[in-house]
Amino acid sequence: MYLGAGAGALALLLQTWGQAQVSAVRAAIIFTLEPVWGAVFSVIIVADVITPPIAIGGGLIIFAMLISEYGAYRARAQAIVP
Repeated sequence: MYLGAGAGALALLLQTWGQAQVSAVRAAIIFTLEPVWGAVFSVIIVADVITPPIAIGGGLIIFAMLISEYGAYRARAQAIVP
């Protein structure tokens, strides 16, 4: 139990530190990947099977994140070019 509490406290500490290093929007986008990473680690650690709905959902999450980041990328690129 103490190992779990220690690991949880360390994870929370690192999460708080990481969120302070980036903007709120960027942190929110990164946290949208939490279910995707959960599925990936379940495959790696416990040999879980990725079903088609899980794969489609993960793909949609990644696609939405890329669209969101692409808009910010274009805005920065247009601001640099005179």
